[in-house]
Order: sequence, then C-alpha cells, then structure tokens
Amino acid sequence: MFTARVLYGTESGNAEMVADDVAALLVERGFEVEPEELSDVDPATLEPGQFVFLISSTYEEGELPASAQPFHEALLASQPDLGGLHVFGFGLGDSSYEHYARGIDTLTAALASAGAIVMGDNVKHDALTGTDPAEAGVVWAGQALDAVLSSAIV
Repeated sequence: MFTARVLYGTESGNAEMVADDVAALLVERGFEVEPEELSDVDPATLEPGQFVFLISSTYEEGELPASAQPFHEALLASQPDLGGLHVFGFGLGDSSYEHYARGIDTLTAALASAGAIVMGDNVKHDALTGTDPAEAGVVWAGQALDAVLSSAIV
C-alpha cells in the first residue's frame, strides 16, 4: 500500500469541505490520512512514492487562495526534488471568470517543475453547475484511487 496525502488551499472553505470528504473516502478505503491545509505544509515533506490528492479553489482573477500562497512561494524558492511524487489535481472555480479554476493549474505546474508527476489533467468543478463540489471531489478521488490501485504504478 502506498502513502496518500490530501492537501488543500482554500479561501472560503469549499476546498476544505472537498478535502474532508476525500480524506474520509481514503480512510474508508484503508488509508491513514488527514486533510492538510497547504499553509501548514512544508514542500520538503513531500516524498517520492506518495500520492497527493491536491484540491484548490481559485480566488479573484485566477489567483491562488491565501492558504495556498505560502506553500507555492516556498515550493518555488526551494525547488525540492519531487521526482516520484504523484499528484492528482482537483480545482474549484466559476467558469464565468476568465481564469477559470486557474489555482489548481498554478499549483500542479509548480509541483511538476520540481519533478512531480501530475497524473492526468486536472479535474475542475464549475460552481455554475450548482452541483456539490464535495460530491464531485469524492467521485474524482475514487476514480483516481481505482486507477492507481489497478495499475503498475504502486
């Protein structure tokens, strides 16, 4: 079994709700995991072989939420070797904005530039759909987890 982490950046709390539900799914599936707010995560603690379920909202005009900014800045400044780290991205946004759900793209691009493997395209939840982002996040995480468990990645 591999190590999973659920990391989130939020402004209004929606990404945290998604992270809570994703972590609950992972616990149900046998993992020991707690959601971690990005403001509390040191990029140096990310390790090869870990699978990160990364969830982020987007603030204003494509900006990172406040809780993700310190992590992003530390990641860019330290550029740790994140080779072997696998990342799944889930973004929250509103497609009526020009930079729809750009927060998750910014974070996964920074992780990839440090060597992390971004697993597929980032999945984005559009607030305009009226659907529950936490429900969509659980579906996303379940599909990502099933893909990992049925592959030769682990």
